[in-house]
Amino acid sequence: MPLSIHVHRRLPDSQVYACSKRDAKAGLTALDVADVHFGLSARYDFESNCSKRPDLTGNVVASVAIDRERVTSVHLYPVAASEFSAREMQLFVETQLPAIAAWTRCVLELPATQVVGHQQLIIESVVDGFRRHEVSFP
Repeated sequence: MPLSIHVHRRLPDSQVYACSKRDAKAGLTALDVADVHFGLSARYDFESNCSKRPDLTGNVVASVAIDRERVTSVHLYPVAASEFSAREMQLFVETQLPAIAAWTRCVLELPATQVVGHQQLIIESVVDGFRRHEVSFP
C-alpha cells in the first residue's frame, strides 16, 4: 500500500507544521504503509483508554499510531511559528523523521503474538530539541 498524504488544514502564516509534505514523503516513503495526516486535529489529545500518560511539557508536533491490525498513521499538528524555528524544522526532518521510520519498522516487525494493543509514538518539541514518548494501550 503506497504512502498517502492528506492535508486537512491549511495554516495561516502564524502557524507551521514540523515538516513539509515533500519532507514527509521523502522521509517516510520507505515505510510503504503509512497515511500521513497534516492537521487532522488542531492539537494532540490522548486516547481515552490510555491510562499511563507521559507528562508533556512542550508542543506535540507529531504522533505515530499503530493499531492491532498494524495499520499505521502519522499525524502532524500545527505549532505557532513563533515557537518553532526553521532550524527546529530542519532538525525534525533530519532526526525525527528517521526515528519515526525506525520505530515504525520495529513495531511492525514484532510477531503477532507480541502485539497486545495500540502502540503510539509521541514527538514533543522542547527547548533543547525533541522528546519521544512511547505509549501502549488496549
